[in-house]
Amino acid sequence: MLKVAVYLNDVGSDGGPFQLFSRVDERQNDRHGYRYHEADEVHFRELFGENYADSVTSCTGPAGTVVFADTAKYFHRGAPAFARDRAAAFFSYFARRPRHPFFCERSGLTRDQLAVIAAGLPKRQQDAVLWHQALPLPLRMIPPAPL
Repeated sequence: MLKVAVYLNDVGSDGGPFQLFSRVDERQNDRHGYRYHEADEVHFRELFGENYADSVTSCTGPAGTVVFADTAKYFHRGAPAFARDRAAAFFSYFARRPRHPFFCERSGLTRDQLAVIAAGLPKRQQDAVLWHQALPLPLRMIPPAPL
């Protein structure tokens, strides 16, 4: 899965920059399952050790900065904003049949709303917007993850 962020305002270290952890949580895998949840400093230390901050990349930059990240493999977050909130547009790209579809529908739009939007698009774009409909029935029955 690829996430692209476009900053709409200047983002400094105290403005909630997008952060990517270059360490992988080895406990998360196909054999043991994946559990995605919000985490705090205590949880980061448990997962990655006391010096976890050494493996964190903070993406700062002026308005218009574009950030690309592999969010399927690496933990990521928006750092806490202390001075000014970050304004950004986020785009997520994933395979036509994602490994964890439950986490790929977090757009804020319902499936019905997406169908209305897709109705006027060419077939190829409709297929991209309505990717969920191409999943096997058991996977289509899983509701989207909450925002």
